[in-house]
Amino acid sequence: MKDYLIKNTRIILPDIISQTRDVLISGDTIAAVGTGFAPNEAEVLDAGGAYLAPGLVDIHIHGAAGVLCDTARPRDINTMSAALARLGTTAFLPTVSASPKDMTVAALSAIGKAAGAVDGARILGAHMEGPYLNPVRAGAQRPDALHNYAKGELSSYLDAAGGLLKIMSLAPELPAGMDLIDDLVAAGIVPAAVHTDATYDQAVRAIERGLRLTCHTFNAMRPIHHREPGIAVAAMLARDIFCEFIADGFHLALPMIELAYRVKGSDRMILISDAVAPGVPEGDYDFFGTTTRVEAGRVFFPETGILAGSASPLMAGVKNLHAHTTIPLAHIIRAASLNPATLIGRDNEVGSIAVGKRADLLLLNEKLDILNIWIGGRLIV
Repeated sequence: MKDYLIKNTRIILPDIISQTRDVLISGDTIAAVGTGFAPNEAEVLDAGGAYLAPGLVDIHIHGAAGVLCDTARPRDINTMSAALARLGTTAFLPTVSASPKDMTVAALSAIGKAAGAVDGARILGAHMEGPYLNPVRAGAQRPDALHNYAKGELSSYLDAAGGLLKIMSLAPELPAGMDLIDDLVAAGIVPAAVHTDATYDQAVRAIERGLRLTCHTFNAMRPIHHREPGIAVAAMLARDIFCEFIADGFHLALPMIELAYRVKGSDRMILISDAVAPGVPEGDYDFFGTTTRVEAGRVFFPETGILAGSASPLMAGVKNLHAHTTIPLAHIIRAASLNPATLIGRDNEVGSIAVGKRADLLLLNEKLDILNIWIGGRLIV
């Protein structure tokens, strides 16, 4: 594998952007960061002051390039991986929606078979969104697939995922919801809240039991009210809880994300795409018997207007926040790289630029357009 020396680049670190530095990639690893080194065998690339960012880590993404994780075969997951890599996402958790059990088991099995054999963005695990969700907040989830948790059900999903299941999203207020949190904590899986009508008090109890994340915060959950703040406020005020946000400009008004940033700080915000259709042409598609439309950057059910995921990759959300909020660029990138990696316990290898970490890197211009992409030290763009 070729080594690379990236010269004169401004490194986007977790809290600041450095003065121009050089970065040496050796094999699949960041070998040195600084100035004044000139290895003989490395190909030199003069960045001319461009930004160098860690590759993005998307922990909540349902599909890309015409692939939907719910029905994907291993080769389809590879297609998705290759497409995401060229969009700046260098690692991801394929995310399975609420589906009948046999379909979910098959999807998790396909993800497990694809992991370690993909050509592009690396699979760091799997994310299950459902089926233990509240029908009151179902959104685009399949109502026929939603049900309450019963003891013992988790094992079949764990077996199918082969140790790759990292996050399971649920409605903690449902019967046995707290039991499910207990079982997930015992299995080393991140319990997350989503499609939930939990009150503030119910959410606080779930956090005390081990809830660690709210998924697409503010979307598909009880809205904030001054007499019943709901789960969103409980998550905002709990120091250790991570909160996901979709910054495509359709799911949330961007000032809501800036407000959350000012409450949560830089180390507990996570940007996600929640994408189902990046790279998919506009038009109508079948989603398990329901017409879904991709139009003007949105994915929605035309009969109801309900959003059904995003058509934008994670980098689009990064650009939106940079262009339309006052959140520092270093913290925006952190929310899309180091923070998700930290949540799933992979921050020792990805999510930031440091010696010894995996060389998943993006070279960006002032507008955050991608100039070059490295995944595991391999230049792909």
